[in-house]
Amino acid sequence: LQGGTSRLLLCASLALLLCTERWTTQVQPAIAVNRWWRLPWRRGDMESPTAPVAGPLAPMDRQALLAAHASTIAELRSSTNSPQSDHDLLAHLRAADLQGHDAEDRVRATDSWRASCNIERMLRDKEWLEAERDLRRILKCNYLGNDAYGRPMLVQRVGAWDVSEVEEAASDAERFAMLNALVCEILLRMPRPGLCKDPRGIVVILDLEGLGLQHFSSKMFYAFTAVSRVIRSFYPDMVDHMFLLNAPSLFSLLKTMVRPVLGTKTLSALHLSPGLTDELLDLGENRIPTQLGGSRERVFPYDEAAELDIVNVR
Repeated sequence: LQGGTSRLLLCASLALLLCTERWTTQVQPAIAVNRWWRLPWRRGDMESPTAPVAGPLAPMDRQALLAAHASTIAELRSSTNSPQSDHDLLAHLRAADLQGHDAEDRVRATDSWRASCNIERMLRDKEWLEAERDLRRILKCNYLGNDAYGRPMLVQRVGAWDVSEVEEAASDAERFAMLNALVCEILLRMPRPGLCKDPRGIVVILDLEGLGLQHFSSKMFYAFTAVSRVIRSFYPDMVDHMFLLNAPSLFSLLKTMVRPVLGTKTLSALHLSPGLTDELLDLGENRIPTQLGGSRERVFPYDEAAELDIVNVR
């Protein structure tokens, strides 16, 4: 392969990897291994100890998983004195076990980062919340509410970006990463039904229609690598399912090629389609925009005149 074809392959490969790494936990930063704990689940049995709800898009039962391993989580809390929730600690345990990392190091690093950037203050700061809303407008993403299982959904029209506008917003990579961290915080704090089995997982929908070489500048790659690093390190085990819709045909081949990099868990959460997919309707047709096959009209980012609210989830 030569010239434009080879460049397209490289760009599409980077796009697939960056999309998945940005929202999943498979590729974690290197952390020294000092496994004082031994998780009672097997590495190949990371899901709920109880039978899952029927359906390929159903969530794992994190509540049952938490109850089954309460003593392990209590031991981790005692050793780190972390203020994070039990479900946060469970997420770090799962990520650490999956990658052979040390859970204590992960938790302490997250606590240190949260204190240094004062993320709690940012969630109460009007200017930061306005900036997060403005970022969503630039990145053409929006919160769609909860799916049929109670998980928050986020949609993003990556292929419709004004690349120069995104590059300008990402010129301060540290601030850009923090604004994306606010998106994660908001998704994790969104109210869920009381009987929701999964109080942490989310669903991400990426619409790639219009994706082209202009999306793969060095500025974009640098900025989103910084974002990916923050999400992988401090927001593990969030994504239950990710849909890549209207994906270039080359992505199907690349999914096979990068299978060893992504791992089994990521691949099971990744739904790649050259167009739309009826699977989305199983998440709640009334939540899905009409442009994606649902029944919801006049919703940003498909109706760019639609109101985009500041989200307050303190």
